[in-house]
Amino acid sequence: MFRPSVVSNAVVTVSLSLLSGFEVYGAGQITSELSPRGILGSPFDYQITASNQPTTFDATSLPPGLSLNQATGLISGVPTIDGPNSLQLIAHGPAGDAVATAVFSVDLPIPPDDPLAGAVGVVGTKMIADPNRSRIYCGSDDQELVVVDSDTRSIVTTFPSTGYPRPAHIL
Repeated sequence: MFRPSVVSNAVVTVSLSLLSGFEVYGAGQITSELSPRGILGSPFDYQITASNQPTTFDATSLPPGLSLNQATGLISGVPTIDGPNSLQLIAHGPAGDAVATAVFSVDLPIPPDDPLAGAVGVVGTKMIADPNRSRIYCGSDDQELVVVDSDTRSIVTTFPSTGYPRPAHIL
């Protein structure tokens, strides 16, 4: 709002006041999905997009096994640990940074209700993904190491654990 005021010798000065609700062109916003899901041990791709004409990208706290191409904004790789991962996405643009928080969820390849889960005995046990192949290594209730193909959900092989005490509930 302009407020002219008269000063001696007919000099006019103008004072400006900001109007509430006035929107200034900003840095934009992240427009890509903020709750992507991947499967442990399987290839994963996620493209960061934003409305600020980004030139480069950053992401904090990526899940293990994933990496960011800072020039293109593509996050890709093979997640090696399951669970939710909260991270910050940043798209650097000419007018400023667009920033958002995303939650990447990495799911187990064998859901608890899958018939293979009961056969393998991996429900509630620790699993780890092979970063180079579509394989998940699972500790079974029978003290075996079970190797599962994460694409087909089939057992590749098992290795008996020897030399370790068995828990009392299995004896």
